[in-house]
Amino acid sequence: MISKPMLTFKQYILERNFLLPLATAGALMMGAMGGAGQKQTQSKPIAPKDPVVQPAVSVNKIPQQAVDTIISFEKCHLKGYRCPSGVPTIGYGNTRYSTGQAVKEGDTITKEKAKEEFKYHLSKKVLPNMEKIEGWNDMNDNQRAALISFAYNAGENFYGNKNYGTISKALKEKRWDDVPAAMKLYNKGRNENKELVVLNGLVRRRDVESKLWSTPIEKK
Repeated sequence: MISKPMLTFKQYILERNFLLPLATAGALMMGAMGGAGQKQTQSKPIAPKDPVVQPAVSVNKIPQQAVDTIISFEKCHLKGYRCPSGVPTIGYGNTRYSTGQAVKEGDTITKEKAKEEFKYHLSKKVLPNMEKIEGWNDMNDNQRAALISFAYNAGENFYGNKNYGTISKALKEKRWDDVPAAMKLYNKGRNENKELVVLNGLVRRRDVESKLWSTPIEKK
């Protein structure tokens, strides 16, 4: 007769189909090795707390998704530089300071000053013009956020401007479903040779803004 080989404790557990957690099996094995009669204790795992993530910048009355979208494209530059269209820019895409003075290439500011200028431009320049749009109060926060991001880039006075006729008309007539396609039309800027060309950065931005406009608000 061929004797059956001795099973290890782990093999025994598996063969008997005991569905024990690995930690429990380990504890039982230690008990078997250390001798019977010793009470084994198992500490309860402590669930990790979800980290509290604070937004980089928040602005009163401005949907946070608008702020986040703008910052994701503008970044923060503490030294004046020329944007792809050749305009001196600083901070979060500002071409003028709150004093009205134009940004010059080579200007420097602090991170806190960049935030102040960003908040000023959003709350004092962009938002008041957006609130003049017919149906502004009928829009949800994602739609308002998309328009705020669009205006921050295209200019707070875009609505009603002849160069932005398609989107202005769609907004005025409250043809909400036509707004995303209208946004995507405005993806051109001046290159170094002052030629009006499609800019990849604007293509990406308009795509994000149009998707944000079309995203319904989740009910809590």
